[in-house]
Amino acid sequence: EEMHARSQTCMCAGPFSEDSTPAHLRGEFPGDYGWDSAGLSADPETFSRYRETEVIHARWAMLGAVGCITPEVLDRCDVAPFGDAAVWF
Repeated sequence: EEMHARSQTCMCAGPFSEDSTPAHLRGEFPGDYGWDSAGLSADPETFSRYRETEVIHARWAMLGAVGCITPEVLDRCDVAPFGDAAVWF
């Protein structure tokens, strides 16, 4: 069953993935279609470090989104008066 999922994953990568898929890209990570044209995941250790960095950046982005929305919500609920500064866009 795992090999079946792997073959379907490679087929989704397009015509450029034939015999060029790194062995450690097995379709188990989000967005892992086995196609790495830029060579960013050529090394398993570098790929692991990039995954950790991506998670850290995603967490900062989520915190930033909350920071943009919170003043507007607090102003609308009359919890804290921010005035025109509450609108972030």
